[in-house]
Amino acid sequence: MDDFTAAGASVIGVSRDNIERLNDFSADREYGAGNLAVASDESGEIARSYGLKVGDAREGATDTRGIEIGHGFAERITFIVAPDGKIAETIGGVSAMENVRLTLEAVQELGGQ
Repeated sequence: MDDFTAAGASVIGVSRDNIERLNDFSADREYGAGNLAVASDESGEIARSYGLKVGDAREGATDTRGIEIGHGFAERITFIVAPDGKIAETIGGVSAMENVRLTLEAVQELGGQ
């Protein structure tokens, strides 16, 4: 997060999780630890507004902590929104770590323009 802040970026995660699950995630020191702002898109309305595919819940699906998810999924895509409000770049289809790396590079490049 320090690198994103230094690049002038604000980072907001949007999840299909309900607010209770997001609060639990944010409180977990191994995951959010309160360092990442997260918004609940329980209905999938935000995801759909960005043209993402939104699917139904998968029975027995668990998160990386082993806790049952109990909701549908949306494509995992990162949108980099420029100061003018337009989407400058999208990143998806890569591992979580690669996503962070590519997103930071794009934010740094955008900040340098």
